[in-house]
Amino acid sequence: MNPASPTIDPAGACSRTPRWQWPIVAIALAMAPLAAPVAAAEPTLRVGFYENPPRLFRDADGTRRGFWPEVIAALARDLEFDYVFVDCDWQACLRQLERGELDLMPDVAFTAERAERFRFGGQPAFYAWSKIVVAENSAVQQLADLAGTRIAVLAGSVQEAGLQELIEQGELDAQVVAVSSFDAAVDAVRAGAADAAVANRHFAEPAARSRGLRGLAFPFQVVSVHLAFAPTMSTTTIHAFDRALYLQQTQAGSAFDRALARWIPVHAPQAPAWLLPAAIATGVLVIGGVGLILLLRRLVERRTRELRATVASLEHALSARDAAEEAARSAQKMEAVGRLTSGIAHDFNNLLTVIVGNLQLLRAQHGPELDAEAAACLDAVEGAAARAGVLTRQLLAFGRKAPLSPEPVELNRLVAEVTNLLRRTLPRAIDLQTELDPAVGLVTVDRSGLANALLNLGLNARDAMPDGGTLRLSTRLDGDSARTEGQVWLTVADTGSGMDSATRERAAEPFFTTKAAGEGSGMGLAMVHGFTAQSGGSLLIESRPGHGTSVSLRLPRQGELARVAARAAAAPAVAV
Repeated sequence: MNPASPTIDPAGACSRTPRWQWPIVAIALAMAPLAAPVAAAEPTLRVGFYENPPRLFRDADGTRRGFWPEVIAALARDLEFDYVFVDCDWQACLRQLERGELDLMPDVAFTAERAERFRFGGQPAFYAWSKIVVAENSAVQQLADLAGTRIAVLAGSVQEAGLQELIEQGELDAQVVAVSSFDAAVDAVRAGAADAAVANRHFAEPAARSRGLRGLAFPFQVVSVHLAFAPTMSTTTIHAFDRALYLQQTQAGSAFDRALARWIPVHAPQAPAWLLPAAIATGVLVIGGVGLILLLRRLVERRTRELRATVASLEHALSARDAAEEAARSAQKMEAVGRLTSGIAHDFNNLLTVIVGNLQLLRAQHGPELDAEAAACLDAVEGAAARAGVLTRQLLAFGRKAPLSPEPVELNRLVAEVTNLLRRTLPRAIDLQTELDPAVGLVTVDRSGLANALLNLGLNARDAMPDGGTLRLSTRLDGDSARTEGQVWLTVADTGSGMDSATRERAAEPFFTTKAAGEGSGMGLAMVHGFTAQSGGSLLIESRPGHGTSVSLRLPRQGELARVAARAAAAPAVAV
């Protein structure tokens, strides 16, 4: 058995069994097997019945109704005993129980005085309190207001005992009017024969409402309600009743539960009249305040988002403007350098043409007559002239004045050819890789110019990786679809030493080099830049010290039809 077994609290809900009753309940459960059925040890039990609605009463047809008749019937089924109700008023029922003329009396509040007259079951049925009833226009609001009044009460009840105790202790100065029933007590108030009445609340509340009276808000006294037995009733039988009542109380949906829900009213304490309007007003203020806070928060959040968006837009615009200005300055500088370089290269090329022509004439007319020393000098001059010619072409390429022959070129095939050439040129410590997008198709460029540009970039990457590394040549589309006209990217990336920002900004300038004297002319990237621009594309250089360099050429792409035409033209003729 659970020692904290539920019983009924003053409001009619479940509460815990008091600790002083645990031993009694434990003994009842332990001896239960010896006590059932009760019919084996007791004859038909005589049960007292008095009017105390809604706990026990007769309806208009004379049928016994109420909480206790249903509970007694359930206990009789559980314990297999027969019983008969004996009608009597309250005082007579208690006297008959004391004399043994009744065996069982339900609905008896426990008091020490009564425990000397008859026996009580250890398991309370429920707890109840009494209520004071006054006239609707009475000035009585609390117990102290009852001083000097007449209070009607059921004779021999716990309510009468409680009033007498208060009077004897000097806590209340009032006259007790003893009556034969709770009905008579309430009727005395209605008739003016008493100023107040005290009855158990289960009777007092509906009785006051039906008679136009008023019940005070505070409880008068709280008592536990039990089954009372004749003094001669055997302990075994009492324990059997305790166990049966306990099981009824602890089983959901039992006859006890149903009777309790049907007959014992449960009323929530009445709130003061001002509480509802105050709660409504408070709720309105709280809801209004919360709504205002949420509105202000949303306004602040929206304004903050707008300000952040504005700041981000301004920052983006400023960054874009700075980038555009820097690009414009760089382009203007490169354009100016290109015009100057191409002008000088053009004039120098004219002079070089005269020099080379005269050298050729000299060799043609007097070559056989020259001794070995003179012939060596002539060879040296012709070699220098040839190198000057290469430099001139590079300068013209940078200045976008070099003669080009654009044609549809299969980009991936060209990259593969240059890759094979680089494999024979690069040291074994450099891992040469390709990543070619098969959808790039054809580009419109000068084939030899693009091959030279790739070779230049590959050799620059080699010089940046003296201890070896990875060189990757890749192609990819720069459009939404492989079937649309657009641009393609050709990228040469290495894992070499990289460049800082100052070096990167000047990398495409003619004659700028970070190599030692005699190791480079500084025209490699300048020529690539000029070639790309002259081909209608652009050059992108990305590099960081220690993270290598990536040079990307953005070139114009031919459409699908041009690629098919180029393949058809390159296909060998078939003899028929």
